[in-house]
Amino acid sequence: MTTPRRVFLLSPAHCGGERAGLLFRTDADFDLARRVRRPPGVPLGEVFSFLSGLYFRGKLAYAEAFAAPPPGVAPVYVITPNEGLRRADELVDLARLRAFSRVDIDADDVRYHRPLRRTRAASPPRSTRPARSCCSAASPPASTSIRSGKRWGSGFASPPTSSAAVT
Repeated sequence: MTTPRRVFLLSPAHCGGERAGLLFRTDADFDLARRVRRPPGVPLGEVFSFLSGLYFRGKLAYAEAFAAPPPGVAPVYVITPNEGLRRADELVDLARLRAFSRVDIDADDVRYHRPLRRTRAASPPRSTRPARSCCSAASPPASTSIRSGKRWGSGFASPPTSSAAVT
């Protein structure tokens, strides 16, 4: 029996809130704040886990545990406020985090939805099967995101094969 292929797309974290403010403080002296300030940066998933706490951390842990991507594809992608889909393990620095904080997670904001659509368009189709938004216990979902007026989630079945796919 073959293992079904699963790639997870996680909804974005708000990057302009109180927790982000802690990272932006020049006098912040905790580990994550120090690492995000110097090269090579910190994995996007780790930064978003800090920004939204248990909510994102739980989604990321679930995705990492149940992902089964096809060869050459990352297991987990994150929807960012202004860069579309990015790998959860992609390194980000304070400058990118500041750029994230300037864009609302809003489907009506072109700065949010244009990069997301471009990322999706740049992704080669991997399957004719649509992504599922619900699951059984035997088959975890392909996305932990939901669609609403503010967030884009399941339905993006083909993540980019590398960060170079997004310009």
